Formats: sequence, structure tokens, C-alpha cells
Amino acid sequence: MEIKISQNIKISIISVIAFLVAFSVLPFLVAFSVLPFLVAESPFIEGDFFSGDFSQNRTGFLIGSSHVGRINVTQVNDLIHDDSITIYNLAIAGDSPSKRVRSLEQIISAKPEIIFYGISYRDFNFPYQNIASSILPDPQQILSEKLHDNNPLNNTFPSNPQWYSMHIIRGLLNIIKKEPEHFWEINTPFYPYHRRYGIIATDDDLKNEIVPAKTWIDSKTKINNIHDILKIISEVQKHEIKVIIFTTPLHQYYLDELSNSQKNQLDSLLNDLRENYDVKIYKFEKKYSKLNIWNNLSHVSFNRNVTEYNHDVAEMIRIEMNP
Repeated sequence: MEIKISQNIKISIISVIAFLVAFSVLPFLVAFSVLPFLVAESPFIEGDFFSGDFSQNRTGFLIGSSHVGRINVTQVNDLIHDDSITIYNLAIAGDSPSKRVRSLEQIISAKPEIIFYGISYRDFNFPYQNIASSILPDPQQILSEKLHDNNPLNNTFPSNPQWYSMHIIRGLLNIIKKEPEHFWEINTPFYPYHRRYGIIATDDDLKNEIVPAKTWIDSKTKINNIHDILKIISEVQKHEIKVIIFTTPLHQYYLDELSNSQKNQLDSLLNDLRENYDVKIYKFEKKYSKLNIWNNLSHVSFNRNVTEYNHDVAEMIRIEMNP
């Protein structure tokens, strides 16, 4: 009996020490960009893809986060029914305009005919309350936000440590145990697919999910990402590449957790893009919100029987590439 109690105490002590070590290094992982890699579970953009020859067909790029990654581009290419068009899905898990702008020159160098950019609330982390009178940031405010602090640990501690800790663990497990190559989708070079992406979650599972929207309270991320999506659109248009924006699907439980302020801020941004940059907008965020097709609250399942999203993306591409 004493030996058993002693063993339990040892196990408890080891567990506590392991948790404290993981928790204590979390800010450093965030600060030095290790965490985004683990959370994203995807490789960094590499130049090899962009050095390819895209001149044989009319080329379109899908770009965005894992929300866009759940588009089965092989199915989309089949649904387009046009052998002269090839669509590539360049989604990156954890992507945002401020990350995507870093590969802007590479994307432009490939000379696609058109870019379809999928965005959602998570790309801008709109504050829970509207703290600005205009959704478009003031240039002086952008400059001051970008230069205000050189401390690498400033504002790096996550608002939800448990959520980030679980993602670190999952990311480490996925690095250690790679999935078979056939789970990588053709023409999707930067977004790895895993078996779990094909699961259709139950309603109880979806209800138990934590919705991160309410933790978005800092406007700095919003300001930087709005600035960078405007830069992306402007630079792409300068090179006579057509840009289409579409909002990515969300489950109804996710939509219900968003404040009216957050919804208004996204609507305001979309209106500004439409009016000031002549960008056409497709809205998919509510279209499938109540269907039984979800892997989690913000990701449609990659199950082969889930085709609604792919059909609509293919139709959008047909319309915009064959006006």
C-alpha cells in the first residue's frame, strides 16, 4: 500500500513538473516563431513550387488559411470542366494577410491569371468591441503599431494557454509521426492533410468546442492585417492579376459567438474592398452553417462525401474565369 501511494505521488510530481516546464517555455515558443509552425502543422512556403512552369494552362491560385485548405482542389478542377484551366490551392494553416504578404513576390512571379483569397474573422482578430470609427486604419497608427516595441516577448503570452498548449502537443506529435503521402492533396503544396480532417464531428463535439473569438481584444493584429491585405490586393492588381475575395464557411455555433461589432467590422472591410479596390466578394461564411458537414466549428470536413463547398468554389471559378 505504501509503495503504491509512493508511486502515485511520484507520477503526480512528474506530471506537475512537465506541465510547468511546458507552460514556462510557451512565451518563448510564441516569440521566436516556433509555435506558429507547430500550430499550423504545415511547411513554410518554398521557392520550388513557384519556379515551376505555369504557362501551359490558364492558372488560378486559391490562397488563405486552413479554411481554404479544406477545399479539395482536385475535385474543384474536375468540376470546372475546362482542361485549359488549372487551379492550385496555396493554403497555409495559420495563415493571415501579414504572413501571406511575405510570399507576395513569389506569387506574382508565377503570373497567375486570377487569385481567389479566402478570408474570415480569424484573419483579422476583430476586437470583440468596435474600438475604431473606421475599419480602415490610419497610416500613422500602422507605423506606430509596427515600431512601438522591440521587446520580443511583448504581448506574446496567449490569452488561452490551454488552447495553445494542446496545439503545441498535437503539433509535436504530428512532426514525430508523419501521415502517409497519399493524404497530401494534389496541387496543394503547402497544406498537409491528415486522416482526422475527414471526420464529421457530432453535434455534441461541436458544442464542446472553445470558440476563440471572444478572446480577441487587441486591435494591433487587426490593423496590421488590414494594412497587409490592402497591400496584397494593390500589388497584385498592379501586375494585372485579377483578385476575388470570398469569405470561408463557419458553423452556426461559431457565428453565434461573434458579437454584432465583429460582424459589422468584417462587413465594413468587405464593403471597403468592394468600393475602393473594385474587388468582387463571394460570401460562404453562413451558407453551410447548419449542415452536417463539419470537422470542427471553423473547418468543413475533408470527407469525400462533403462536396457543397467544393461545388460552390468551382462555380465561382467558372464565373470569374469565363465571364
